[in-house]
Amino acid sequence: MVDARRVSSFPPPGRRPRRALDAHFNPGFPSAWPHGPTGVARAHAGWVDSTLVTLVAVVAVVAVVLFARVYAVVRRLRRTEANLTASRSLLEVELGRRYEQVNDLVVAARAANMDSSVLAPLAGARSLALGFREQGMTLGDQAGSENALSVALHRVVLETGSDPKVKNDWAIQRPVLELQRTEQRLVGAARVYNSSAAAMNSLSRGIGTAPVARVFGGRPAPMFEATLAELPVELPAELRGEELTDGEVVGSATV
Repeated sequence: MVDARRVSSFPPPGRRPRRALDAHFNPGFPSAWPHGPTGVARAHAGWVDSTLVTLVAVVAVVAVVLFARVYAVVRRLRRTEANLTASRSLLEVELGRRYEQVNDLVVAARAANMDSSVLAPLAGARSLALGFREQGMTLGDQAGSENALSVALHRVVLETGSDPKVKNDWAIQRPVLELQRTEQRLVGAARVYNSSAAAMNSLSRGIGTAPVARVFGGRPAPMFEATLAELPVELPAELRGEELTDGEVVGSATV
């Protein structure tokens, strides 16, 4: 005889258990619904692994972005340092050339018996500027003395153009023409240097670039700007943009 209880435990003909159907249509069904401590542990381990992979990927992306940023800043810093060094060398060359040409002009003007009251400020301004340079003063201090030298030089140039004794004297007009060309080159060299210094200051003081620039040796650069407070020079009215009336005395200007 067949046990009725055992017969009733079998599914009716043509029907399959629900779990068997799920397993048939979803082969991953047993693992998709973990049962017991082992299944839960496997599911938790899988979640941890996927989280770690995501975290590592995010960290890698951030590291690549930071490295690219640091590399760009360092490359820009090195290029700016090279430009700054080259422009400062050019500026110093032009300053040195002007010292020599001013000395030649003073010697020629004294030989032509020009007024010593005109030549004295030029000689004094040259000595002051040259002394500042030899003492290693800052570029700001040098710029002030160089500005004083320019003002004194312009006065002498005006005198050489109006004095009949030296107006046609080539021994004086030659250094004057050379100095005028040097002045133009000096203005250009100062402009290039200040542009490079401004770029360096932007890197070494910028919010996004200062930390990297300072780590790799970037420091603010002084600007070559004239400070009008170095040498008393009596300016003619042409340089001050004023017109003299009869009996008026030109006062001294501090440059």
